[in-house]
Amino acid sequence: MCPDDATHGKGYPPFDAQETNLRKMIDAIPVPLAVLDEKRNILIANPGMARLVSRNSAKEIHGLGFCGLMDCRTGPSPDCSRTECTFEHGMQAISSGMVSQFEDTWTPGEGETNRSYELTISAFPLMRNAEVIVAVSDLSPEHHLEKNLLEVSRLASLGELVSGVAHELNNALSGVLGFGQLIAAQVGEEAIRDDILRLHREARRTQDIVANLLQVSRRSSPIPKPLDLNAAINSVIHVKSYQLRVENIEVCLDLSPDIPAVFGRASELQQVVLNLINNAVDSIRTASGSGVISVRTSYSSSEKSVRMEVADTGPGVPHEMQKRIFESFFTTKDPGKGTGLGLHICQSIIKAHGGRISVSDNPGGGAVFTIDVPAEGGIKASGTESEIILRGLPTIEEAAVLIVDDEPVIRELVPRILKPLRCHVDVADSVDSALQLIKKNKYDLVIADIKMPNMGGMELMKFLSKHYPKLASRVCFITGDTVSAETRQYLGSVPNPTLRKPFKNKELQTLVLRMLGVIG
Repeated sequence: MCPDDATHGKGYPPFDAQETNLRKMIDAIPVPLAVLDEKRNILIANPGMARLVSRNSAKEIHGLGFCGLMDCRTGPSPDCSRTECTFEHGMQAISSGMVSQFEDTWTPGEGETNRSYELTISAFPLMRNAEVIVAVSDLSPEHHLEKNLLEVSRLASLGELVSGVAHELNNALSGVLGFGQLIAAQVGEEAIRDDILRLHREARRTQDIVANLLQVSRRSSPIPKPLDLNAAINSVIHVKSYQLRVENIEVCLDLSPDIPAVFGRASELQQVVLNLINNAVDSIRTASGSGVISVRTSYSSSEKSVRMEVADTGPGVPHEMQKRIFESFFTTKDPGKGTGLGLHICQSIIKAHGGRISVSDNPGGGAVFTIDVPAEGGIKASGTESEIILRGLPTIEEAAVLIVDDEPVIRELVPRILKPLRCHVDVADSVDSALQLIKKNKYDLVIADIKMPNMGGMELMKFLSKHYPKLASRVCFITGDTVSAETRQYLGSVPNPTLRKPFKNKELQTLVLRMLGVIG
């Protein structure tokens, strides 16, 4: 191994001084580092290595087996569970007189499944009984980042799937709701009409579920705008309502109707609400399996800010962890059950909105997460729009309307809805068919679906803008796709109105009358 003192050449310090200098040098290196003997016991370790294995000083791990310490952090382990050990390659290199370096990735066996380490093992004679130097790099942040990038990719694909499914559901719901309204208006027997209205209400509930799912899953515009925080909360609670019911968790909402709007991005604020609700559900599940989540909003005129509080009856957050709870990759959950990014993302979003987030003890037990965001001065949060009811529909006998939609149920439904207006209605199942009718007939209004096979409403609009500019100004779009970035960007770039499926019969009738100038 290393030559003894008698064989040292001139100019070399005595071995004790050399070893002392080596220890000082190792202590000064910030990377966790240890010198091991041929049995892989620790001869020298620096403070970085001690901190890595949760010890107060390097002296506490002197003489311990490195493999056992890294694997379970309880002390030396006589047997290594790995089928192929990189250290063995180092031992073989030493015995053959080689100076070699090896790299390996080590994932501890118990209690630390969320952590991985890169070991750089340098095999060469360094001092008496020393065989290898091991430098340790914690790869956990990189591994977490890679895992979460994969999760983001998966969620993006899921968002596209949700968009497609929602489009189909909205088309089907348009038929159910539309024909349900038509039948209810014609049935005289009260009991039958009540049953039809009950079916209509359930279809509306399905529509709300789809709408809230789309609202939560889609990306919002990168441009901030005034938003209703109460609406964001209600959207998330609606989507989570089934899970909360199954988990036997009660939600108590105390949302102030007088809070002003906040300035921001809807999907980001919904992400914050969703993360806090999910966090509360996990906490309650850990504590007792059932409990209460309370969500409260209020306005502080002195601070000019809107406050949201999410409280749960879980085990709470220990005081020593409350300062670290918003750090990236910090989690109080069991290994494999949390990424440690949820609350960090919340903090990042709230800071980007000019606000702050904190955690405290819930007086009734559990934790309270408090968010304060600046209020948008002078702008009231938008409430639910009231339905327009027309008592006596004016008629437009001279008007001609063209319906363009690939869905048979829409082509059957819309003429029935417009029948009371006594206007002439033609239908086309494609843009090609619509163009043939437009070339033959004069139309006052075109109602077109955005997405259809081959060509959709965008292509139809492009043609009309070039060849029939007056008719292009009287195109109304109907769509069941409200998630696609392309669709939203296009609809935002044209002045034409859009009716989202499934629509109410009165909404369509009102829009037609308004576009034809019959009503203001």
